[in-house]
Amino acid sequence: MPNNLEKERLAHGMTQKAVAATVGVSLRTYGNYIRGAKPVPSDVLIKLSALWGCSIDYLLGRTGGRERV
Repeated sequence: MPNNLEKERLAHGMTQKAVAATVGVSLRTYGNYIRGAKPVPSDVLIKLSALWGCSIDYLLGRTGGRERV
């Protein structure tokens, strides 16, 4: 599943470790999210959306625009 997690992380100058710690998951779990090996739970999506100021649909690759609705 293509997603924009890494695009946003890089745009905000964060390490994978920092993102994982911010949303309360292990580095391995975050890696699974970006590879699409595990679905991202809704509570983590909400935290990432707030952290990066973008929509959940954008994070999941469902829309090209990052704006929040």
